[in-house]
Amino acid sequence: MNRIRYTATWFLLLLLTAACQQKVPQQNGILGAWSIRSFEYPNGQMQYFPVDGEISVRIYDADSTLYICQLQAKGNETILIPVSKKSYEYTDSTYSENNKKKMQVSVSDSLMVLTDQGFKEIWERATSMTETRMQEIRDVMNDADENQVVYRYVLATTERKLRSEVSLLQWLAFLLLLVGAVIVAYALHIRSRKKSIERKLKAIAEEKALRPSRIDDTIRQMEAEFFSSDYYLQIRKRIEVGENLKQNDWDELERRLKGLYLNFSSTLYGMYNLSQLEYQVCLLLKIHTAPSEIANVVNKDKSTISNIRRRLYKKVFGKDGSAKDWDEFIDSL
Repeated sequence: MNRIRYTATWFLLLLLTAACQQKVPQQNGILGAWSIRSFEYPNGQMQYFPVDGEISVRIYDADSTLYICQLQAKGNETILIPVSKKSYEYTDSTYSENNKKKMQVSVSDSLMVLTDQGFKEIWERATSMTETRMQEIRDVMNDADENQVVYRYVLATTERKLRSEVSLLQWLAFLLLLVGAVIVAYALHIRSRKKSIERKLKAIAEEKALRPSRIDDTIRQMEAEFFSSDYYLQIRKRIEVGENLKQNDWDELERRLKGLYLNFSSTLYGMYNLSQLEYQVCLLLKIHTAPSEIANVVNKDKSTISNIRRRLYKKVFGKDGSAKDWDEFIDSL
């Protein structure tokens, strides 16, 4: 019964030490990884391994380096306990470590028997241990201080890969949540902004509807005076010949329109954060400038001016509209 329990425990430990599904090809001779199966004392008493989930492992390299360690199963992890790093010499019948006394050795494809003064160690080739796992052990032991006992967790490659995949999935889930939160926040912002614009447009319409007729008459009279003024006639001639306006020209045009239409600029900027070019297009539209003339004044193609007007309409009203729809909105302010 004990032999069955030992065999089952050993099988589970071998599964823990599998670093990936690609196995190391079986070695001929002593090279490769070996795990102890049993130890026989001179009096014939036997000790079987693993004991409490712990087993000794030897790794023989072609450069005559020997790594000896303990592997202990702890849940889903494997603890590596470095024991020693030695040199070895091996022939068909003799074996020695660190150029010291020779031991009898017998090696087959699957078993290695070391005999020394009546003590017999039987090692089994660790066919489930991958080259990746063996390299992990070498790396840990090469970095270890030989004067200290070093405990080092070495995760199975399959588990590390799984944890890496889980971590990646967690990051992807976080990013998706972040993107989703940004989209929701942006949608709420657009919705809030749209409602704000609707309230402003409604207030403008109500203000116009409730405005006394004498005020409308006054505004129309001021408009007539503006469009017949020397200022307008002069700037109109400059626009007709496609002359580029300087910054002080734009400032003066803005000042005069603010005096004529009190809420023109504040209403525009309250609905959308216009660029300088977009605002200049709106100023020219307000003084009844044709799109082709606007294009000449700002050094843009007529198609660019049309796109600007359509884009502004969609940004403000949240729906598609024509360039002319934007012109009518500007004229209504």
